[in-house]
Amino acid sequence: MYDWSGAVPAKLEQGQPTGLILKKGDVISVIATGWIKYGQPDNYWAAPQGTLPRKPALRDSLIAKIGNKTYGIGNGVLHKTVPEDGELIFVFFDSPGDYGDNSREFLVKLINEIICTFVIVGNTIH
Repeated sequence: MYDWSGAVPAKLEQGQPTGLILKKGDVISVIATGWIKYGQPDNYWAAPQGTLPRKPALRDSLIAKIGNKTYGIGNGVLHKTVPEDGELIFVFFDSPGDYGDNSREFLVKLINEIICTFVIVGNTIH
């Protein structure tokens, strides 16, 4: 099992690399907290799950990149199976080129869970 925790700054258009190389079939849980200021008006704030009163969407929320695909994380996912191999990168999903006026960060914790399978034959665990 390996864990990761760290800050995901809102200004990083390419995201915050974790250094973790996930394998297809790994099971992870993620919890994210905090508020990001994006855009110029003082009322443009986003939590990891996005902004209100917008309908739920990936834009203005925390996402994960694994390989060439993106996945919604929001304020967290529990016991999710990783769909492909690749480095895990967390990103605040803003419009391309609009990251310069962002500030603050999300705090993210990840646990990579080990799934064990035991077979009992007679009185022996295999």
